[in-house]
Amino acid sequence: MSGQFNFYGGLQEPRPTRLTTTNSTACYTAVDDSSVVTSVLFANETASTVQVDLYFDDGSTEYLISAQQIPGYEAGIFAEAPIKLRSGSSVNVIVDTANAITVTPIVVMQSPSEAAPRPAFNHMAHKSQFG
Repeated sequence: MSGQFNFYGGLQEPRPTRLTTTNSTACYTAVDDSSVVTSVLFANETASTVQVDLYFDDGSTEYLISAQQIPGYEAGIFAEAPIKLRSGSSVNVIVDTANAITVTPIVVMQSPSEAAPRPAFNHMAHKSQFG
């Protein structure tokens, strides 16, 4: 399944992280309420298949949102749905092999006015020049 999404705001510079442990590692932590993680890229830099689990952490609990195996010397992507983060929440990764995966979150920062719903255009309220 795939989806197409439109994002308003500023695409942030990618910040790859090499996962050096099998413990939960934050690949992105929100500093305010304007972050949207649109996708997460995984690159396996070893010959072995690696289990990669992606979690949303609301600051008190981690919730599994994706689990995949990345074959040796291949890449994977999580792009099923955008993840809206609030200040202090994060996207975390757990792998079964240290020093194998580089993870890169793709993040868009939204301003409050860009994230707010826009009023519908009422075509009946505007008089046409043609009658």
